[in-house]
Amino acid sequence: MLMKRIRTICVALCALFGFGVMNAQVMDASKIAVAEPEFDMDALLLLNETEAVPLQIENSTVRSTYDMAVALVGVDQMNTYHQFSGGQSPITLAKEAFNHDLYLIIRWSDNRLNPNRLIQIMSVEIKKNRRIYNVMKTSDLEGVKLSNQNLVNFTAAKYGESSYLIKISSDELKRYRENNKKEMNKFGKQFIIRFNDTREGRVTDTEAFLTFGISSK
Repeated sequence: MLMKRIRTICVALCALFGFGVMNAQVMDASKIAVAEPEFDMDALLLLNETEAVPLQIENSTVRSTYDMAVALVGVDQMNTYHQFSGGQSPITLAKEAFNHDLYLIIRWSDNRLNPNRLIQIMSVEIKKNRRIYNVMKTSDLEGVKLSNQNLVNFTAAKYGESSYLIKISSDELKRYRENNKKEMNKFGKQFIIRFNDTREGRVTDTEAFLTFGISSK
């Protein structure tokens, strides 16, 4: 267990001090042997069956803008979104990661719950060196319309005592790669992880997210 944590720390230091994008290998899920994250709602991005890098928390700024295009025809519409600085997450894989399944380990205090109720992984837009996650639209015609169009499909299994092993298939990753070629060729694809905290009946949408990405290079 100690050696597993040492390997994870060494890889994390490499990411923290900016040693470029990282390479992830093809993995056999049955052979993954990485220590669980230390705290609830922390996550590891697996590089191979024995090494992983912790995802970093990034704080977003919540912004709202009026849609001037529809305002011209007399409709008031406001777009609300989270904005992240920079066009790339600190934890970003090389483009070869699109060619095989991607694995994450996410810790939750009770992994008896269905992870699809707890965890949302979303693709974000990249505009002028900013990452944008659209939350909702509010208009006179449609009222409040929540955005879920960029939800990433994943499968999950229990992992260890308190975690989930999350798998995003290569087909799903390629679907996002093909979705916006212009953005992809310049920035790659970037993702965020959002948690629904259902304990004690709470549902939260915080301004802090875990982030990761896959480079165009």
